[in-house]
Amino acid sequence: MKDDSSTERPDPLPPLTFTDLGRSLWHSLKQMRTVVWLLGLVAGLGWLGSLVPQGEAPETYTQRFGSLLGGLILRVGADHLYKTTWFLLLLGLVILSLAACSRRMWEQTKLRRTMPDADAASRRAKAAAGTVEGSVKLTADGATDALAHAAARRGYRLRRLGEAGDRQWFQLTKHRWSAWGPAFAHYAVFLVALGAIIGALPGLSVDKYIDVTEGTTYKDPDGQLPFQVQLHSFKINRNPGSRAVANYFSDVSLLVGGQEVQRQVVSVNHPLRYGTFYLSQSSWGLNDAHVQVTHDGETTDLTFPLERGCPAQGGDASWAVSDKGRAAFFSAKQAALVATGFYADAERRDGKVLGGADDLPGKPAINLMMVSGFKTGGHSMKDLGWLFPGEEVPIPGGTVKFIGATSYTGLGVRKDVGVPLVWMGFLGCTLGLMMIFYFPLQIATAALRPAGRTATVVSIAFNTRSGEPTAAAAAVWNGLLAELSATGSPRTLLREELPDV
Repeated sequence: MKDDSSTERPDPLPPLTFTDLGRSLWHSLKQMRTVVWLLGLVAGLGWLGSLVPQGEAPETYTQRFGSLLGGLILRVGADHLYKTTWFLLLLGLVILSLAACSRRMWEQTKLRRTMPDADAASRRAKAAAGTVEGSVKLTADGATDALAHAAARRGYRLRRLGEAGDRQWFQLTKHRWSAWGPAFAHYAVFLVALGAIIGALPGLSVDKYIDVTEGTTYKDPDGQLPFQVQLHSFKINRNPGSRAVANYFSDVSLLVGGQEVQRQVVSVNHPLRYGTFYLSQSSWGLNDAHVQVTHDGETTDLTFPLERGCPAQGGDASWAVSDKGRAAFFSAKQAALVATGFYADAERRDGKVLGGADDLPGKPAINLMMVSGFKTGGHSMKDLGWLFPGEEVPIPGGTVKFIGATSYTGLGVRKDVGVPLVWMGFLGCTLGLMMIFYFPLQIATAALRPAGRTATVVSIAFNTRSGEPTAAAAAVWNGLLAELSATGSPRTLLREELPDV
């Protein structure tokens, strides 16, 4: 037998549009859990940024973390984490999420501060975590006055709400201004994220690294700095009795129009501040080894560029003369000095010159060889040996003197126009959290019911953070009722025991 019944097919789902996607995204951003997750992710990245030094020279990361991890840090931008595009996009999502739930936060704040009517107060009392109740030998007016004075001594303010049933309803509030606490914390985080994004906008902020050699003045080729930086000296202090570094010090001056406007010794954790600019100690290095040649009555200054070479005696990467600058000509290019060795810190021991086990500058030494006779065709070489600063050796027709090695300092220069917003946000967030946790808004609902001509029953309904009555919360209101009660003792009622109103 043939079944003629037709099978009904469900209507096809409407196609998903960009409007639907936008609404779904906006709904997700409005959820508090979205804000919590985004802020947790930002906090985790901030913790990573505190572990990885920010804004230092690229070689600093490979030296400190190794070539693999240091290269990864540079590749993902963790050396300037707070300026990366993906971090700024994350902050943008935080701002959108905070903006999405701002209306709800504002409405909740107004609701906390709005005085309910008597009917709403009775419903609130029914849903309270707990209630204390007691009888006082006072008329209703006398009980109201006594309750107001007793509450005021405990920091509460009594407000009349009206009548509902056979009761007069009141609200007891303490720290009413703390109703703004969640809103303060909410909008403060908004300011922090907004300040971070504004501070990263090109053209408004400056975040760069500069090298300045001792005795020279740095002029910004990009024109982002309204001043020049002059380095007078660079010094490394070691801990007493050891070779461990205590701190780095750069004696710098800022010049505007050729005039010194500020001078300060910059060290780690002690930056120089000039207007909205900050100059902080970031790195250091050796620049050149200087040698002075006096030959046939003429004095020539020669420089040998330095760079990090191979590890010295199993220690850190040591400084050495660059392969591209080992030879320096003098005497109309008829002779040359060749640097065959260099130590950043050395000493003579048993007739030998020994270098230190680290790359920190101290008493430098350079090993030189003289090559002459380029134009005569008969080359001759002379080993001049190791020279320390101030030492000189004779050569045919003159002398060679080692002046020393010059250092350079690496300074991080930063100008962040978003810093005021970030500081305002941190202050606002701190204020909001203090209001929430140290001065929490406390609201209780009180009801007065006549019990004869000279007696009044006073009940106070209260809430707790946990939503359940606690002995500590009940003790506060029991103490208040005990102050009012002439006879009998107040007792604590659970939510289920409250009478209908």
